[in-house]
Amino acid sequence: MVSDTQKKNSDVKLLKEFEDGMKEQKLRIKEHPYLNSLTVPQKNKALKGDEMYYTKADFESKNEICNGLSLDFQLLSNFVHPLPLSIERIDNDRGRGESNIYDLTYSLACLKIATKYLAASTVSVVDNFPEELGKRFKLLIDPIREFQFDEGI
Repeated sequence: MVSDTQKKNSDVKLLKEFEDGMKEQKLRIKEHPYLNSLTVPQKNKALKGDEMYYTKADFESKNEICNGLSLDFQLLSNFVHPLPLSIERIDNDRGRGESNIYDLTYSLACLKIATKYLAASTVSVVDNFPEELGKRFKLLIDPIREFQFDEGI
């Protein structure tokens, strides 16, 4: 059985390991060459350990494929809540019953748009780290590149 003193000592040791790990990670971030490619506010967030996300505007300005992101987001978000899809279910609990071409087309459009941005995001991450990821995942990422440009529904 573990005594209270042993438990406290174990907790203190674990906390010390965690704090040392944080210091090491912050130093690695500070010395990483990618940090210099960030804007000043992004650098400050990264150095403080805050969460750092790109906005829709950041994506649109940094990646040509994403220049319609706000419009696609608005289109999808305007319909996602008020549009009840008639999904055919065994228990017929939700939806309006029989499936139809309009709901299927809308669902397909959503999947195509999501695939385009997921592909663009994945390719962008690999392209931002060509030495670490580009070489390692070249055979896997090249087929994904074409999904960025697949506009047909």
